[in-house]
Parts: sequence; C-alpha cells; structure tokens
Amino acid sequence: MHNVMKTFGMALLLIALLSAAGCNNDDDDWGQVGVVTLLDLGDGCWVIWVEDSSVDHGYRYFEPDNLPDAFRVNGLWVRFDYVLPEEWASLCMVGEGIILTRIEEL
Repeated sequence: MHNVMKTFGMALLLIALLSAAGCNNDDDDWGQVGVVTLLDLGDGCWVIWVEDSSVDHGYRYFEPDNLPDAFRVNGLWVRFDYVLPEEWASLCMVGEGIILTRIEEL
C-alpha cells in the first residue's frame, strides 16, 4: 500500500509541475489584443479596434500616433501596449490617442 501511495503522490507532483510549466508563459499576458483597421475618413485613419464590453457599443478605437509601417495592414491582429500622450490632437477623432510602447503581430 505504501508503494501505491508513493507512486500516486509522485504522479500528482509530476502532473502539477507539467501543468505549471505549460501555463506559466507571462510573455503572453501583456497589453491588449486588437485589430489594425484603416478607416475611410479623409486620407484614411489607422486605428486599432478592441472589443470592450465596458462601453455601450462593445468596442473601442485607439489612434496610435506611432503605428509602424509594417503594422499598417488592414485586418492585422496585434497585441499592443501603450501610454497616453500628454497632449494629443486627432484628424480622425474616432478614438483615444495613444503612443505605442510595444506591438507584435498575432
């Protein structure tokens, strides 16, 4: 009986360790996820569309001041992080102005 309990305990420990190793990827837990979108306003406005249940219509637009050319692809899913600018003026006036601090394609 002692060997059975010892084997069972080792199996539980192994499962716990493997689960923790597989789920502990902190690098995927940063920022927000959204879709780069080109709005047909004037000369076109690049925004990042994000689902947001805290607002009435269920989504928000962010207007990045520094969206790299490589990410100016309509429909591109990205993960991004940002800061709010001290001063900001928008030609599009459809979203919140942001300065990207990190962005990656999903």
